[in-house]
Amino acid sequence: MAATFDPTFLFNKPTFCGTYFHAFKIFFAHWQTFMGLGLLLILVTAVIWIVFVVIQTVFAPSTTFAFATRLFFSPILRAIYYYVIYSFTNLDFYYPTVDDAYSYDALSYNNDGVFPVMTALTLFFLAMVLCLAATSTFTGSLIRATAEAYAGASPEFRPSLRYGWNVKWKIFCSSFLLFLGVFICCLVIFLLTRNLESLVLSDIAIFVIIMGTVSSMIGAMPSIVLENVSATGAFKRSWNLCKSSTCEIFCKLVVFSIGMEVIPQVISLIIMQVIRSNSTAGMIIDSIFSVLISGFYVVMTIVLSVVIYMGIRIVKEELTQVSFNQELALPAPDNQVNEVEASNEPIEYSV
Repeated sequence: MAATFDPTFLFNKPTFCGTYFHAFKIFFAHWQTFMGLGLLLILVTAVIWIVFVVIQTVFAPSTTFAFATRLFFSPILRAIYYYVIYSFTNLDFYYPTVDDAYSYDALSYNNDGVFPVMTALTLFFLAMVLCLAATSTFTGSLIRATAEAYAGASPEFRPSLRYGWNVKWKIFCSSFLLFLGVFICCLVIFLLTRNLESLVLSDIAIFVIIMGTVSSMIGAMPSIVLENVSATGAFKRSWNLCKSSTCEIFCKLVVFSIGMEVIPQVISLIIMQVIRSNSTAGMIIDSIFSVLISGFYVVMTIVLSVVIYMGIRIVKEELTQVSFNQELALPAPDNQVNEVEASNEPIEYSV
């Protein structure tokens, strides 16, 4: 099928803002396919976490399971939040030490119950591994769908899902190795954090490790799906592509993350203010909005990673739409693309 927009402009040297423009253009041109895959991914992930929360409730009903999750998600915000509370309120915040972390005894946590640290971290690790395994198909599907948009085709739900299914194990092995390395590094830093004063520094270190790894390895998954490299070979391929652009990729991801955190929160507040007279309807609408935003965020993260990966290849390897179509074993696009093939140069486009 033909694309709903002319994709030749995607093969120009990308600017900083142009990266986001390309990602959003691709998404909105094929939003049905992307959101279908994204919502399915969110549904599978939600089911897995619900199961683990139930398990946590059965074996440790007073455990604060969210602590382990917050340890690896938005650590900077958590550090600032707790530091402000500790500094300017009388709340007695208890932070587990390295000795506590190795103990299976119940720990007092915020006067809110008990917190067996190692149990929560173990469950968190298992939940993450299961999520990686369950969502690897959708990750591959979304990467393939984005690549087909680059190639001038219209990605469809079932073919994209089928392609993701075929590469799921390579995607899982690669993502698991990445997660394991980051998890071990973050866990060591966490265990070495003995007081609240070092909490901010440790969270900054965790943030840098996570974002640095993502920035340098952002081409790993796309190279597996689009270039058919091995699960371990993807690390070398991504490093060779991204090592000279790590800082730029880091900045792009930070700006994107901040935007995806702030904008939905503002919209959510507006929704609640508009329908504040009906709290039940407000909660329902806000919940639906949160699910859609979650799906959108997941999809855009993967689409953006492919756009960044493609931008680097276009600059470093002089990749054109015709050569990319041949790489994907897709038919040649249209007359405009034939012109590009004749000149072997991308059409200039300014954002």
